[in-house]
Amino acid sequence: SPNGPAFVAGIEGTGSFGLDMCAAHTCVTVSGGYSPGRSAQTLDRIYGPGMTQPAAYFDIIAVGPKGQYTIDRDILIARRTGEDVAQRTADAWVKSLQDE
Repeated sequence: SPNGPAFVAGIEGTGSFGLDMCAAHTCVTVSGGYSPGRSAQTLDRIYGPGMTQPAAYFDIIAVGPKGQYTIDRDILIARRTGEDVAQRTADAWVKSLQDE
């Protein structure tokens, strides 16, 4: 663990399943993928037996030019609620097209 502040960036799926970053305490996700397993592995990197502080998780969600939500929001909601991501995103696109 570093003696002072440090920032480490990565892409979901890089490293290995055993990668231990529990010296960190904050995880910021900018864009999530479709795989619940990869998402869980990403979030678990800062969680473990060597933790010294509570873990904090933040998700950055992009919005369109008029403030409209993007597909990233639906992916995040589906992952958090245990829904099938493909079905939720397909339903969101169908609803959007019907609303037009």
